[in-house]
Amino acid sequence: MIDLPVIEVRKKATKLQSQYPEDLDGSFINECIHFHGYLKSLPGIVSPKSILELCKIIEDHNIADVYPYVDIALRMYLCCPVSNTSAERSFSVLKRVKSYLRSSMNDNRLNNLAILNIECEITKSISYNEVIEDFAAQKSHRSVSKSFVKIPFSKWKDAVEIFRNHEITKYHKMAVLRAQNRLAIIEKKQISIDLQLDSALKQQIQDNRSKLSPIIETIIFCGRQNISLRGHRDSELLDFKEPIENEGNFRALL
Repeated sequence: MIDLPVIEVRKKATKLQSQYPEDLDGSFINECIHFHGYLKSLPGIVSPKSILELCKIIEDHNIADVYPYVDIALRMYLCCPVSNTSAERSFSVLKRVKSYLRSSMNDNRLNNLAILNIECEITKSISYNEVIEDFAAQKSHRSVSKSFVKIPFSKWKDAVEIFRNHEITKYHKMAVLRAQNRLAIIEKKQISIDLQLDSALKQQIQDNRSKLSPIIETIIFCGRQNISLRGHRDSELLDFKEPIENEGNFRALL
């Protein structure tokens, strides 16, 4: 823009204003000419080389009120995707973020997760250690004392009082309960939580094994005695009534 003559700047500004008359006022043409002169007055070090640098100059020099429509035109250019892939990328992210397992997610959380996925380069550059330290420093209902956890205990003068206060904390009680449950599982005094939750599955497994055992024993018996298994009809359900036709040795033994 700096290298263009004033006549060319006016011509291009007029064309752009005619394409977006609802967003850019007629004074946009004069603003472009004045902004062109303002850029020429800047030192060579500050000379912008891209649209983004132009926006930064307007923001850093606090001249958005002087050139409001120039600022609007630059922001319109930066917000418009270069191709349809830029817009489609956001829909691809939404398919990965809001799956059927997250169907109850609210809009606020969905927007935040979508931004984190779309701007993955910025997300990967974040130092998670600082975030974790800031979160740990905050006082919350899950906060615990640094003693016994992060740093060695050294206040032995007030040890009895500190031990008693620590003993009644929720964190200590939960830690003791988890340790007792873990020891009970190791010593086979208690079933692990996954088996407790899957008690119905465990019962189903036992039932299937009890049904499978006589079938296997019958097949082994017939094989040892050289007895054929198949009969005339062996595709129906087993019944304790006397069959009309010969169902075979295997079904008869069962």
